[in-house]
Amino acid sequence: MDGTHLNNKIGIVGGGITGLISAYFLSLEGYKVDLYEKKTLLSETSSKTTKLIHGGIRYLENLQFHEVKNGINDRKWWLENFPDETKLQEIIILSKKKLSPEIFKFFFGIKVYETFAGRSNIKTGRLYKQDDLLSLGIKNNISAGVSFYDGLMQESVGQEIINVNSNDLKRTGEFRVLGMDELLSIPINEDEVIQRDWLLLDVDSIIFVEVQNEDNNLEIAYSIFDISYNETEDKRRVLGLPDSLRQSSHYVSDGIYKYFYGIEGISSTKLMYVTRNSDTHKLIISDADGFNEQVLLKSNNSIISPAWSTDAKEIAYVSFENNRAQVFTQNLATGQRSLILSSKSSVSSPAWSPNNKDLAFTSTKDGNSEIYTIN
Repeated sequence: MDGTHLNNKIGIVGGGITGLISAYFLSLEGYKVDLYEKKTLLSETSSKTTKLIHGGIRYLENLQFHEVKNGINDRKWWLENFPDETKLQEIIILSKKKLSPEIFKFFFGIKVYETFAGRSNIKTGRLYKQDDLLSLGIKNNISAGVSFYDGLMQESVGQEIINVNSNDLKRTGEFRVLGMDELLSIPINEDEVIQRDWLLLDVDSIIFVEVQNEDNNLEIAYSIFDISYNETEDKRRVLGLPDSLRQSSHYVSDGIYKYFYGIEGISSTKLMYVTRNSDTHKLIISDADGFNEQVLLKSNNSIISPAWSTDAKEIAYVSFENNRAQVFTQNLATGQRSLILSSKSSVSSPAWSPNNKDLAFTSTKDGNSEIYTIN
């Protein structure tokens, strides 16, 4: 480039992938660059697509090895230079047949691709059996799969928190959350709120969120701005670890819910449920929004009546292992199971006492359905 123009400043509007990469290379050439983004940097990157940073695997089918290599190198560059804005993404190709020719073709092609990538291969894919896919929540008679890894532009930490909060509040049925495209103005903080704009939209409150994610510590500070009074009514913060981002976000949602309704929210709580696919029964816990599933028990026999202890540290359930009704308790921290009762009679509905020392259950061991306790 002509060095006589290096004192000129260049303005780039739009902090997506094109704007960012343009600003980056222009700055390397010595230009002064201002990058303008209405929202968060990369928050709208390829918003109507999958946001993949593909490593050129699609060119392999037509033997375009030069394009494959370019894709691998570009992907590696993005993952290494922008670790906070990118992540690995596993992609699974599914089949309804266990040994279909298509699965073997894809598996072979992926291995060729990973070998071709050499040291630039980001992670090795794998074959999936039906049980593996079921644990991921993939059903619909899918019998097998094969995976590979690519890059993905991920949302900023702040945007992910906002998305969790928005979904949590909508799910209560008590809130209407406006999208960015519905707003008349977008204030960054309380000082920038134009009250008239929000009154026209019939908005009651604005939630401002600030995130500090440094030194392996996560801090989410949020404030509730009342439109009618045109002032901040409440300020709170949630502390956590970076790997607990979703759970910390759920705590924010519960804090917002309690502010408006005076009772505890349920977004940070857990669900427990039983699934069945063919002859496989699974006892699962997850976040209240269905994320972060954890399989506690997998069995070929029925599992019924799961119940939480009052301190949520243990659970009780009935399993029909050994061809009879058996009541188990299980410690969630250690996974250790304890057999409490085994009976040839009907047994169901275990329930914990308030002090967690006793269990009540129903049984027909005396002929009729009766309630019994055991400690």
